[in-house]
Amino acid sequence: MRKLTAIRNLLRFTNVFFICFGLFMSVTYNSIAQEKKDPWEQPPRSLSLSGKIKSPANESKVQRHFSVNGTIKGQFRHLWLVERIGELHWPKEPELNPISGRWRGEVFEGGYPPEGKFELLLLDVSEETSNVFHQWLSDGHRSGGHYLGLTQDKLGSAIILDQKKYQLLTE
Repeated sequence: MRKLTAIRNLLRFTNVFFICFGLFMSVTYNSIAQEKKDPWEQPPRSLSLSGKIKSPANESKVQRHFSVNGTIKGQFRHLWLVERIGELHWPKEPELNPISGRWRGEVFEGGYPPEGKFELLLLDVSEETSNVFHQWLSDGHRSGGHYLGLTQDKLGSAIILDQKKYQLLTE
């Protein structure tokens, strides 16, 4: 009987030990995983972040150079207008600087998109991606105005707040 009680106690202790060890390892693993997480994966932003391109309206016909305006609500990181044609992207300078929840930007389409169609995105981007955009623009200026489109991977953790489709007016 004593032997059976001793074995039961040993089994209980072993079970409790392994449960505690498992919990300890789970907490430790989650703590390490949080420390190593890329800070750009989960952008530090308000859950109520929203932005709109108000003008020109979706499907509008536009000149090669046109003004764009809209609104922003919530905590954003860096706000940019980016033209998208297919899988390529062209940030439009300058970076948007909203005042009292309103922003204004300029778009110059210097190329020849297929059938004159392109999209304009309002993006919330990380500091890192904003720096990539600034460097890309600087490189394009130095090259005499040759701006190769950026691929999706260069956008980092960009969040599309709004997007509109436009048609270039034929000249």
